[in-house]
Amino acid sequence: MAELLADKNFYSIQVCVFNGKDKLSYSKRNNFGQQSILQAYEDVKHYCEALNDTYIDDSTLPRRTKKMFDNEAFEEARVNALVHNDWIHGNPPSIYWYEDRMEIMSYGGLKEGLSKEDFFEGVSDPVNKELMDVFVQCDIVDRSGHGVPKVVKAYGREAFRFLGVGIMVTITFDKKGFNAKDDCIVNCTVNCTVNEAKILNLINENSKVTINEMTSKVNLSRRTVQTIINSLKSKGILVRVGSDKNGHWEIVENGKED
Repeated sequence: MAELLADKNFYSIQVCVFNGKDKLSYSKRNNFGQQSILQAYEDVKHYCEALNDTYIDDSTLPRRTKKMFDNEAFEEARVNALVHNDWIHGNPPSIYWYEDRMEIMSYGGLKEGLSKEDFFEGVSDPVNKELMDVFVQCDIVDRSGHGVPKVVKAYGREAFRFLGVGIMVTITFDKKGFNAKDDCIVNCTVNCTVNEAKILNLINENSKVTINEMTSKVNLSRRTVQTIINSLKSKGILVRVGSDKNGHWEIVENGKED
């Protein structure tokens, strides 16, 4: 802990940017370290924020903005990588940046006695409790345990991979920006109503969205939402895969032409 917090130390957090979707070709590599872990934390934060592209839709007032990835989820994943890392026996956490995603790697795994289910439920039991205490005192994080659930909400449990050497979190990039047709991803040759577009946008954001959630978000009755869904199915735009409870929606972009 003394060395991690010292103004000069031998620890360095690496951010590697690759060309493409694998590690075959480097674009650039930056090392943030040999300084207090708190300063390194801030430097990595600002560096990654600068890489997080912002998409703007100025066709409406007020204009809308959208980031390439969820910055709050990224911050929670990054803090977890620091407090769950085995700083003595493992390497410092690393961030690998690809064309379509970033991977945040911490070494050492979960604390003994903490199950994966506890981890996903937000039980706060970090490997490095003392480091977590410092982050709390510096108002970087709190002890609510909402960090992992926030990442899961944005990217699902599948974002976490428990490897033999540690934990990897994958944050995928959304580079689509805004569509001129109110974000509707359906081919323009398909006759799509405004309400149908709203439902499709919700499904595009979350393929497991429920009818009750749709009803709440678009401010329509459940019967109306069900009618819209039936219409989208009849047009060949929307398909339900799996059961009502555990399945998901799939959008067929071309659909059927009238």
